[in-house]
Amino acid sequence: MLNLWRLARSSNATRGRRIHPWNNMGNLGSPWPNPYPPLASTHTMFPRAVLTSAFHLPSIGAVAICELLGVKDESSIPSARITYSIGDAFLQLQVGDSFSQIQLGSHDIWSWISAFMNERKACSGASNIPFWGGLIGYLSYELGVELLGVPSTAPLADKRHPDMNLVFVERSVVLDNETDTVYLQSIIDGDEEWLIQTAGRLKLTEDTSTYSYNIAPPSTKVRPTTSTVILPDEDMYVSPINIAKEHLYAGDSYELCLTANTRVVLDDPLTQKASRTYSPSWECYKHLRELNPAPHSGYLRLHPTTILASSPERFLSFSRPLRSTYQLRPIKGAVRKGPGITRTVAEQALRGSVKEVAENLMIVDLIRHDLHNVVGEDVEVRQFCTVEKYKTVWQLVSVIEGQVSDGSKTGAPKKRSVEILQTLEDSERNVYSGVFGYWCVGGGGDWSVTIRSCFKHDDRHHYQPSSKATRSTSSSTDPDAHVEEWVMGAGGDITALSDPQAEWEMLPILTPELLVEFNFDQTHTHSVCIRGAHTEVGMD
Repeated sequence: MLNLWRLARSSNATRGRRIHPWNNMGNLGSPWPNPYPPLASTHTMFPRAVLTSAFHLPSIGAVAICELLGVKDESSIPSARITYSIGDAFLQLQVGDSFSQIQLGSHDIWSWISAFMNERKACSGASNIPFWGGLIGYLSYELGVELLGVPSTAPLADKRHPDMNLVFVERSVVLDNETDTVYLQSIIDGDEEWLIQTAGRLKLTEDTSTYSYNIAPPSTKVRPTTSTVILPDEDMYVSPINIAKEHLYAGDSYELCLTANTRVVLDDPLTQKASRTYSPSWECYKHLRELNPAPHSGYLRLHPTTILASSPERFLSFSRPLRSTYQLRPIKGAVRKGPGITRTVAEQALRGSVKEVAENLMIVDLIRHDLHNVVGEDVEVRQFCTVEKYKTVWQLVSVIEGQVSDGSKTGAPKKRSVEILQTLEDSERNVYSGVFGYWCVGGGGDWSVTIRSCFKHDDRHHYQPSSKATRSTSSSTDPDAHVEEWVMGAGGDITALSDPQAEWEMLPILTPELLVEFNFDQTHTHSVCIRGAHTEVGMD
């Protein structure tokens, strides 16, 4: 605490900050980290009107709707897409097969995105629907690191996959699972015909909305599949924990979330080739939905990246203006469900743990501080250290909310912890522990933490690279062969009370359930090899 107090005083003295009494303006200093004003719009636009059609369909689900609308077709989508890689002075804007490279100039990616959305505001949509249209996609962990001004430690590579990958959605289907109401929406002027045609298709298929797993096209060639599961090395994970604890004892941080990746390498994955009527990744996601349903499940296929998510954790949601409400739901602490693990047992293990409650208190304190910097004085802890039940685990969850007041400023996360983690982790996190979600044209949004998830980059699909990137192709001479790699990240919150061995043993609980079931098919011709620090096991 003395060290933190010394650093805070030194920082204030360096920046010429003075202590002021609190008022509604916040007195939080100059905006950070973006000193640039939003990009000026080139023209004035009135908000678009949201066209909406709603009807009751009690026997159709989200999976059936997605399949009806072509989710099995893995070809590129025509919607506008924005991609950006850290370190670049430009972004890529793709519309269909057309690519544009847009220079950022003196601005950063965040002010450009703000201006983009400001020109595409919409109104008059259904007030009870959180998403009318807008941006959907993911932001990588390294994008946040860049925002903090922390240099990347990743080695230079021939190519870099997008750190920001967002698609602009103009037509959407929203399903209310509580009322079985389907909402068709469009922000395209004069698009009533699409609403009528799509409603007709959904109503016709309502009685045939059941689906089954792993139904491949009959013409697909069956061939042996080898899948290698490469687990984190125990020594490589445990040793940095001890170093992290030294930083904690020195007062450099309250807590350090140390992460590691599990990789699943598929040789000719699932013995099937993707086609316009069959998507291996979609079949995997349907299986994941059954194994581990979660509040923030998601399937994102934004080539070259595909994400299968079963995240339980909201990062940030914000309601539409005016008086927007911001909510964060941090999760710290988990106990796997099993025989004898009742709510009472879980609460004793979580709420009764000094370490778990301390972690929650730390993150709540950090979020309150950052949210005060964003919205002003009106911040409240709505829920503290409540045990919530999920499909496979019990979680310790807190809820922090704030409402915007005049004179809001932009706050800074804890930069020093990020700097330390850059020295302790041996690879980039990339999509893992970033966020995925949406930003609505009505002004609201909802972003989840990318955990309990897996992702792959598939460079067979066309992607216009940045200046330092090149397209990669398979070196195999077999045109039908394909090797792809799925990455699953997991991590533990390291505190001064952490036991390194216990943190290592917790790691599998935080890995998606999909790991065990990644290769499922009807031919039984595949084999799985699991490689860890000391183990190699073959399974047929």
